[in-house]
Amino acid sequence: MSQDPVILSISMITYNQKAYIKEAVEGVLMQKTNFRIELIIGDDCSTDGTRDLLIKYRERYPKVIRLILHPQKNEGIPGKMNFLSTLHAATGKYVALCDGDDYWTDRGKLQKQVDFLETNPEYAICCHRVYIKKGKKKPKLDDKNIFAPVTEATYDIGMMAKYGNLTATPSVVYRNKLFSSFPTWFNQSPIGDYVLHMLNAQYGKIKYFPEPMAVYRDHSTGAWGGKTVKVNAAGMMKALELLLTEPFNEPVKEGLREQLRNQKATYLNELVKEDWDFFYHEFNRITKEDKGVPLALIEKMKNDMDAFRGSRTYRAMDKLKRMSKS
Repeated sequence: MSQDPVILSISMITYNQKAYIKEAVEGVLMQKTNFRIELIIGDDCSTDGTRDLLIKYRERYPKVIRLILHPQKNEGIPGKMNFLSTLHAATGKYVALCDGDDYWTDRGKLQKQVDFLETNPEYAICCHRVYIKKGKKKPKLDDKNIFAPVTEATYDIGMMAKYGNLTATPSVVYRNKLFSSFPTWFNQSPIGDYVLHMLNAQYGKIKYFPEPMAVYRDHSTGAWGGKTVKVNAAGMMKALELLLTEPFNEPVKEGLREQLRNQKATYLNELVKEDWDFFYHEFNRITKEDKGVPLALIEKMKNDMDAFRGSRTYRAMDKLKRMSKS
């Protein structure tokens, strides 16, 4: 007797995440759905025991879990080939994302998202609010993120182009195979999920649910949180430059160019704190490409200064200064 077809595939990538992978896998296994799911886990040649745990899980749940065990660490951009391998292996009508260090907290998450996409064909992606867990601290909601409001919302590719990734990775479910193939440059992009969302958002809107149904770990070994602001800005610059080679319409390209300009300003703003000579070199190179960067840099510096003046550190310094004059 043949099994029902897979309706949703979960893409999970991992590398040396033994401390976290159990929560990630269990968050998938606890899902209550009226459709069949598959969990595709790509392990990028872990050496800390992660792979042994995954093999044991596959032995216990062979009808749900599929493993892609790379025989050696992938070269080039870390994790990109691993990510692609799980996406290519996905057979479901829909795909959900959950990295090996994140986890889901709501048993009805997948059912809610698939039900929405099934009845709203004009949407390509749906996502939701997530808890942020920093280190060993208790997970908390990010109340400052204007794209994670307490009410439902709809976003589109224009907003994604201008403001960057509006979705948290463990919150995303999207329609599979909206485009025939990934760009040949995908492996060269330091950012994978944002590029994926931009490619999918060409084919429909993005639905946001305010219910927090997952936990995103922001930690020192994470793909994003483990890097400096300067390195992340440089990574986004590269991804945006690659995206601009795609045949998006002009309003979307203008949004990408605006975001790229702001990322360049962030990069330069961080660089000036570290190495003046290299900053001078990079400033000249970047401003030749985009005359709008100096203005964006000034705006970035002003915003940082305004934020500093409103901080407790500044108030304490100001108080000490006034005390020394009295």
